[in-house]
Amino acid sequence: AYEIVSRDWSSDVCSSDLKATETDDPSLKIRARAGKVRTALRIAEYSLAQTEAEVLKTEAPRDADAVALYGDALWSAGLFDESEAVFEQALALNPGSSRARFGRARALTSVNKLDAALTEAQAALALAPRDGEIYAQIGAIYERMHRFDEAANAYTSFVNLLRSEEHTSELQSRE
Repeated sequence: AYEIVSRDWSSDVCSSDLKATETDDPSLKIRARAGKVRTALRIAEYSLAQTEAEVLKTEAPRDADAVALYGDALWSAGLFDESEAVFEQALALNPGSSRARFGRARALTSVNKLDAALTEAQAALALAPRDGEIYAQIGAIYERMHRFDEAANAYTSFVNLLRSEEHTSELQSRE
C-alpha cells in the first residue's frame, strides 16, 4: 500500500512540476526542473531523478548547483564513480558550491578517505549551515572514525534542524 501511495503522490508532484518546465522563461524552467529532481530524489524515484537531472545539466551546463544535482542523481542510481567525476566538474565551475562539496565528501567517505571527507563536509556545512543532509554525513564520517561523541553531536544537530523545519512548516500551514 505504501509504494502505491508513494507512486501516486510522486506522479502528481512531478506532473505539476512538468508544467513549469514547459515555460519559455529559461530561469524558471531550470528552477522547476531542479525542484522536480530534488522531489524525485526525496521520494526515491531515482530513475526519474536521473533522467530529469540529465536534461537539467544539458540546459544549465555552467550552473554548478545544477551539475551537482546531476551528481546527486547519479549517486542515488548507484553510479558512484560517475557521480564523483560530476561533483568535480561542479567544483571546477564553483568551488563554493555546498552541494558539490557535500557530494565530494560522500565520495571520499565511500573510499574510506575519512579525514578528507570530513574536511569537505565541514566546508559544505560552512556554506550551507541549514542543510540537514550535511550534518547527517558528518555524523556518519565521525562514526566511521570511531569519534562517537562528535557523531552524536552531529546527529543531534541534524534532528534539531529537522524539528526546526517541521515547526516552521507547521506555523506556515496555520497562516
